Amino acid sequence: MTKHETFLPQESRHTAQRGQRAACFTSIRDRLAVIVLVAMAPALLFFGLVSVDAYWNALGEANERLANYIEMSVLVQERRVQAAREIATILANTPDIQYRHENFCNIFAQIRQQHSEYANLGLTDAAGNVICSARPIDQPVNCADRPWFREAKATQRLSVDTYHLGHIAKSPVLVIGAPVSPDPGAQAGYVF
Repeated sequence: MTKHETFLPQESRHTAQRGQRAACFTSIRDRLAVIVLVAMAPALLFFGLVSVDAYWNALGEANERLANYIEMSVLVQERRVQAAREIATILANTPDIQYRHENFCNIFAQIRQQHSEYANLGLTDAAGNVICSARPIDQPVNCADRPWFREAKATQRLSVDTYHLGHIAKSPVLVIGAPVSPDPGAQAGYVF
C-alpha cells in the first residue's frame, strides 16, 4: 500500500483498484479490438474445424485411390504371370525345342520381339547352362543356383521365382521356369 492509500477508506481502495484494472478498456479502440476478437473467435474455430475435416477427407480419398491402384496393379501382375506361365508351358512342349531342331533358338527371340514385356526368354540344359537366350549373352551363364531352376528340376513342374536381379537381363525379373516335356528322345532342359 502506498502512503496515500492508507488514508482512504476500505471501500475507496477497492474502487481505485477496479478503476486501474478497467482503465485498459477505457478507449474505444481497445473495446473494439476485444469485440472484433470475440466476434472472430467462432469464425476462426469454424475454419479450423473445416480445414481439419477437409484434411481427413482428402487423406481418406488418397488412401482409397492408393488401395484401388494397388488392387489394379496386383490384377495386372497376376495376368502377366499367368500369360508367362502359358508361354513357358507352350515353349516346353514345342517339338522344335524338345528335340532341338535346327534354328530352334530363334523361337525365343521371335517371341520376345512380339512380347517386349518379357525381359528374356531362353533354354538351359539339364545342368542349368543357358544354351539359348533371346537376349545376347557375352559369357556362359549357369542358372543351377537359381531357385526357379532348382524347384523346376526337383519337381519337374513349372516354377515361379521371386523378384531378383536377372543374370542376363541385369534388371529386376520374375523368372518362370518349366521343364522341357520328357518325351522319348527329347533332350532334358528348362525354358525360362
